[in-house]
Amino acid sequence: MGTTDKQTLTRYLLGELSPQEREQLEREQLAQPEFREDLIAVENDLIDSYVRGDLPDEQRRQFENHFLDSLEKQERVELAKLLMDSNLRQMIEVRPIHEQPEAGSWLAWIGESRPRRFAMLKMALGAIAACGLAVLAGFLLLETQRLHRELAQLQSQQTASQEHIRQLEQQIVNSRAGENNPVDHSGPSARRELTVSALLIPGLSRGAGEHNTSGRLEIPAAASWVRLMLELERDDYPRYEAVIETPEGKRVSLVEGLASEPGEKGGRIVSMRLPSRALKNGDYVITLSGQKSRGNVEAVDSYSFTVRR
Repeated sequence: MGTTDKQTLTRYLLGELSPQEREQLEREQLAQPEFREDLIAVENDLIDSYVRGDLPDEQRRQFENHFLDSLEKQERVELAKLLMDSNLRQMIEVRPIHEQPEAGSWLAWIGESRPRRFAMLKMALGAIAACGLAVLAGFLLLETQRLHRELAQLQSQQTASQEHIRQLEQQIVNSRAGENNPVDHSGPSARRELTVSALLIPGLSRGAGEHNTSGRLEIPAAASWVRLMLELERDDYPRYEAVIETPEGKRVSLVEGLASEPGEKGGRIVSMRLPSRALKNGDYVITLSGQKSRGNVEAVDSYSFTVRR
């Protein structure tokens, strides 16, 4: 491969070619087998130069920002660092150069005594085994790191999936809790559904409509909806959730994703709307909790009221 070709491939791998030059090179060369071989050779030279610290500053930055764009290339760099480790190179050195017999000198080998030949062979085999173990350890280390990264990605995807499922389940619950009765359009004068409202304060309750007095929530037969407005002493959370239970602890409804809003007489309230049929005659307790940014909740206040039909 000529100098010009190697320089072009180096610029190609470092992302220094213009889009037009890159497109032309790929169109003309990618289909040729020798191009791939030359490309791998230049990649290996770049990796070796990077590990040795021989790349100029600009090429080093291009190498890190553009070339190292895949896990496979990053692992090749780590392996090159491992094989260039000075400790590993010392393990491979069996004896000084000046003590090695000349290449092809059988007489030098035969001339050694049997114990000496055995010791030399043992040292060589030991060095080969140590080298093999070091390379194997490097591969195992890289594979372990890759598996850890994949495991972390899978755990993150599982958490996201569980959150998505929880949101879908909550949408179903809210849809069931907020489903409405159809408006009667059969007569000449269609009427709107009747909603009964009540403003509740922490620990106590007071009526906010003509049907609510002395802590009672009177629900007429014609009412389709009940709107409960929970007065806040402090508005410290972006979202709230409310649990409605009987005094015995039987859950009636859970409403999540509630946001505060201005009250009609000032202050802040959390408002929720329920089908009237969800509330039977009896006493109820509402526990309001604030939702933190990480999904945790903590109790804010409790409210009580009595339903009469």
